[in-house]
Formats: sequence, structure tokens, C-alpha cells
Amino acid sequence: MENRNNGGVNAYDDADTLELEEDGNINAAIKEHALVGKVLSNRGVQRLKVLAILKKVWNCDGNLECHDLEKNMLLFVFEFPHEKERVIICKFV
Repeated sequence: MENRNNGGVNAYDDADTLELEEDGNINAAIKEHALVGKVLSNRGVQRLKVLAILKKVWNCDGNLECHDLEKNMLLFVFEFPHEKERVIICKFV
């Protein structure tokens, strides 16, 4: 994984990177609780800043985690499956 320096902050920290297997044996819990998002920008994004913004916008009942997959691609893991479904249908009440 490439390390980039954004104003002195390491954008990719191996401890915060989640690697999924390519053979399709993704854990059922991950499928039920997770979404993959892509930030459309030429610049690298800071995972923690994106997470802070989306926590406010999505206003989830439970915990929301965010993991780097590759440049500007993030995995969001919701504590409750209904929160993931609510975000997919854009009900941010």
C-alpha cells in the first residue's frame, strides 16, 4: 500500500486498511453491514475527514467504521444492517 503525505498526516495507515480476499469468500456479516464508496477526485482523500462528515450526514444509531481499500475507495461498516439500508435509500432523518 502506498503511503502519501497530506500536510504531515499519513493518508494510508496499514492498521486502518482492510484487505478483502479476491476469491469471493467475503464474510456474510461484511456483506450485510458494509458499503463501498468511491470519492470522485483527483486528489487523495483523508479517510477520517470523510468519516467525520458522513457520520454527521448519515446520523447512524450505531457505530460507523471506515477502512481504506485503495486510492479514494472506502469501505463503510455499519453496526446495524438497517442503517446501511437507510443510507442506500437516502433517508437521513
